Amino acid sequence: MGCNGHDRLYGFWGDLEEALRTGRPTNELEDDQTHPFEEAIYQNDENLEQFVGAMTGLSMGVANTLAHEFPWQEYDTMVDLGTSEGVVPKRVAEENDHITAIGLDLPRVEPHFREFTSDSPATDRIEFRTGDFFGTDPLPAADVYILGHILHDWSLDRKQEVLRKVSKQ
Repeated sequence: MGCNGHDRLYGFWGDLEEALRTGRPTNELEDDQTHPFEEAIYQNDENLEQFVGAMTGLSMGVANTLAHEFPWQEYDTMVDLGTSEGVVPKRVAEENDHITAIGLDLPRVEPHFREFTSDSPATDRIEFRTGDFFGTDPLPAADVYILGHILHDWSLDRKQEVLRKVSKQ
């Protein structure tokens, strides 16, 4: 399962000149999609598996550093928005035995999250929540919110929407 991220991203770099010239995405996402991940990536099992594996590969280094370097002793709970397989909540909970770690993502991601985190010694403090950070439901309450690899996918207005939602928690 999974990949290191290069399998997914390598082809997109070939379109960098086009992206810079037009300002349009070089991935599966289109500007006019209401729910781009559900419409472009999550409908196809192979694409979804490649995507979540790539996100784990891209996030592993940051997850390890974050788990060790952030002052977790001052906090009890964290939520990783757009968690994918859950490498960030997994590593934070494994290295900080008092933290309850929540991964929030769309429903199709849950089996991948559960499989990836199931062998963790901290599995009793790692949970998945189904949610859409653009949705109308409130985010799970937490002391710390992680927004890794999500803001770059959206317009300025959408980025500000997510940041406002997090700041109101």
